[in-house]
Amino acid sequence: KVKDPGLDADIVTSGFVGDIKADRRTGAISLGLEVAMFKEQAEEELRKIPWAKEIDVEVRSVRASPPKAAAASRPLPETTSSLDKVKSIVAVYSCKGGVGKSTVSTNLAFALQKKGAKVGLFDCDVYGPSLPVMVKFEEQPSMEMYEDKEKKKHIKPVIHPETGIKLLSFGYAGNAAVMRGSMVTGLIAQLMTQTDWEELDYLVLDLPPGTGDIHLTLAQVCKITAAVIVTTPQQ
Repeated sequence: KVKDPGLDADIVTSGFVGDIKADRRTGAISLGLEVAMFKEQAEEELRKIPWAKEIDVEVRSVRASPPKAAAASRPLPETTSSLDKVKSIVAVYSCKGGVGKSTVSTNLAFALQKKGAKVGLFDCDVYGPSLPVMVKFEEQPSMEMYEDKEKKKHIKPVIHPETGIKLLSFGYAGNAAVMRGSMVTGLIAQLMTQTDWEELDYLVLDLPPGTGDIHLTLAQVCKITAAVIVTTPQQ
């Protein structure tokens, strides 16, 4: 019942809870919680359990699940129909920051559109989203979320009015985020698979620098067609 308003999902589904121990005989319940802001809410909900007598919610990094249970405990969203009509996914990547990767991604997307292609551009950096700076609007747009008839959630990307390019960035949902890797994994998977991309010739992914959770998650939830590596000359 405790939900993260940003992810629009409960804290268990979002992967913020781990090391859960419950004993009906003693009435003791303990768990690890990665995000401190939900501690009071979690304790309040646990106290509502009739047999609960001793509640212990500790804010810390939760322990990874055993190998057999890993897939069931924090499953990534399956590749949904939102990506079925995307013909090619191009990942733009760099080993370090400040080499012009976002500039290349944006120029690539707009150049492909000028060639007559239907294009989407996904800014995958939740720690420092740059797309709102790269593509200017008279008024800052925002992403919208809605539910279909089957109660499934969908995200409407921002549409560039002059070109029709579909833009997606965490910067359109708020400010840069401070979150652990497990939170980023769920967020990126959600943005990628629940967005209404519809029919696209190219979906350009502007990846953050380095190697980490975002890169691994995207490799799992979508089929990357090609990669562009941006670098600068070194002495």
